[in-house]
Amino acid sequence: MITSSKSVTTFCQTGTTKSQQVTPPYQKVTTKSQQVITSYQKVTTKSQQVITLYQKVITKSQQVTTPYIKATTKSHQMITLYQKATTKSQRVTPPYQKAIPKSRQVTTPYQKAITKSQQVVTLYQKAIPKSQQVTTPPQKAIPKS
Repeated sequence: MITSSKSVTTFCQTGTTKSQQVTPPYQKVTTKSQQVITSYQKVTTKSQQVITLYQKVITKSQQVTTPYIKATTKSHQMITLYQKATTKSQRVTPPYQKAIPKSRQVTTPYQKAITKSQQVVTLYQKAIPKSQQVTTPPQKAIPKS
């Protein structure tokens, strides 16, 4: 019985060595999955960089909206002060008057585009006398007949 138990233990020991032979490919699979995980983390960090840039754009847009909100509140202050008809409303109105030329500056490129379209119209009008030059010789030919 002792010898048989020794043979069983040796079989278990050989089985252990076989399992050790199985584990290195398993470790290789683990390293491959770690490579996939690291590449996934790289993609995640890239997406986080995009998210952070998007957040920066959002904060920039919030920076744009906050002066708009401030300007809105200033206009509300101006309206309330205008309703009170105090000298404080006159203090608020000059920044509003200064904001009007800025809107005119926006309209000037539109006005420049209109003048460009007028230049096209004038060139078209210049082409009309050339067509009249074509029509004038047949009119001169009528009295000859």
